[in-house]
Amino acid sequence: MEKQESEFFETETNPMDASRESKIREIKEGKLTEQTKFQIKTIEKIQTMLDKEGVDIWIGGGFAVDALAKGRVTREHDDIDGWVLEKDISKVEEMLSKEGYKITKEGSKLSVKAPEGIFLDLHPLKEKSATELEEQVVGDEASIIYPKEDFSREPVPLEDIQIRTISPKTLYELAKHEEQREKGEYHAKLLEEIVKREERNNEAKERLLSSLKSIYSAAQALKEDKTKNALETELIDLIKGQSEIREYLKGKEEAIAKDVLKSSSEDEFVSKIGRFKDIVEQKLKQKID
Repeated sequence: MEKQESEFFETETNPMDASRESKIREIKEGKLTEQTKFQIKTIEKIQTMLDKEGVDIWIGGGFAVDALAKGRVTREHDDIDGWVLEKDISKVEEMLSKEGYKITKEGSKLSVKAPEGIFLDLHPLKEKSATELEEQVVGDEASIIYPKEDFSREPVPLEDIQIRTISPKTLYELAKHEEQREKGEYHAKLLEEIVKREERNNEAKERLLSSLKSIYSAAQALKEDKTKNALETELIDLIKGQSEIREYLKGKEEAIAKDVLKSSSEDEFVSKIGRFKDIVEQKLKQKID
């Protein structure tokens, strides 16, 4: 995520909720307030409605922080923040209006009030490039640029529903610039360990990928003067000597060697190795936890 032009991290005040408090009101596990229950139902209802029409929505703000950090709601939230693609915004507006939601436009952003009184801010994302999305900041000429990968995550649990969120790293950066300092510090504290964990995981994956690529290169050099059986045996020994593979894919050396021999390119080999993704993810999680 990057910023353009002037400072743009400003509180986006909803005219319908100017009197809301900013004090952190924590919620104990299993002790949801009625408002929070309605908010979760609203998220689920809108996600289901949009999914049926092939429209993606990503949740940000406090609910996303809670989902990523704890899988449950940890404090009361004044509203819900969601992001949708700009190309879908008219369709979303039409769908919500038909369901009785009151919509106020603030620049390109939609401020939505559900029939139950729940507030939702919808932020449109414009496709800036093949790898970037852009959000125009309300009341400012500046914009926020997000990597597309920030919006390609698997759903995570929030109480008894699943939500798609923005990446922890971007939420962490937004929290550090939150105008309501107490809320920003609360979010940043919850997200800090998640961000560090993801960074460690990514570093471990890069080391593993590097090991796998070096194995492929070694195999190409060995092919010239080894028979097939001798080549496979030597490859297995070579693979067993790689510390990253011993750590994450121990016992899979023979399968990896066969994948090397069946692959006609490094990319094809790396693609085949993707079948071990779940094993690696599980071991990474165990290692961090």
